[in-house]
Amino acid sequence: MTLEEFNRVIKEIHLAFPGKRMDLDTLEIWHRHLSECRYPAVKQRLDAYIRQNSYRPALAHLYVRDETETTVLDMMKEWEREGEKKIGDGRYRDKLRPPWEE
Repeated sequence: MTLEEFNRVIKEIHLAFPGKRMDLDTLEIWHRHLSECRYPAVKQRLDAYIRQNSYRPALAHLYVRDETETTVLDMMKEWEREGEKKIGDGRYRDKLRPPWEE
């Protein structure tokens, strides 16, 4: 999240929940943590929070951990690479037989 996007989030919080303003130290902490997040995800959480609550959100309410997406195909490719390493030069081929041949 950029500084401009962060400022938009804070402005919306102050407009939706008038009252005590955040001090500079609080804003620095919020910016440090929210700068790790993507703006659309934080904005979506803020919008949902505003609709459901009547008090100002805490930082934890808006923080969205950026998760890496893992697909089944990626996992299968990883397993294939591991299998190739284990089988490698054929040392284990004699030991690895299909169950119907045992």
